[in-house]
Amino acid sequence: RDHDAPAEGDATPRTEEDAREHRLGQVNQIDAPKRVCRSLVPRWRNMSGDTHPVLRIDVVSLFPETIRAALSASIPARAVERGLATVTYHDLRTWGIGKHRSVDDEPYGGGAGMLLRPEPLVAAIEALRGPKSLVILFDAGGERLQQSRLRTLARQQHLIVLCGRYEGVDERVRRYIDLEI
Repeated sequence: RDHDAPAEGDATPRTEEDAREHRLGQVNQIDAPKRVCRSLVPRWRNMSGDTHPVLRIDVVSLFPETIRAALSASIPARAVERGLATVTYHDLRTWGIGKHRSVDDEPYGGGAGMLLRPEPLVAAIEALRGPKSLVILFDAGGERLQQSRLRTLARQQHLIVLCGRYEGVDERVRRYIDLEI
């Protein structure tokens, strides 16, 4: 037997075109829905038979492509593939102010650095928030993220995650935030 040639029953592609079609077929299998949900709220069933709503996550960032790249690997990607969660990425500049969609400003009263303005952040929260939403701000001053907190967050129905930038956010935004991590 020639070890470089695939065996007769082997599914290994023989040419570059076969390899391309094989890869496309695998991508389509991954993207295909795994199940059909009959309720208005998508649900998943755990090993004990309990059903849980699918976790919906909205991520708001100045750089959504960076966040998408980070979350499209490892554990978050597997959760999305298995239908346990859905993740939507939003560019904060969508809610920016003025012709240039400004989202940052100097701190009120002076000081070093730039802050994220309250107007775009509040507009994003109000546009995305639902009755069962939990708004989370990732901020250096927030609580330390631990496994116990992640277990609690995984049981939520909808998370709105705000990714901070610069020196932080304007203090007026904090009254719209449910949790700082």
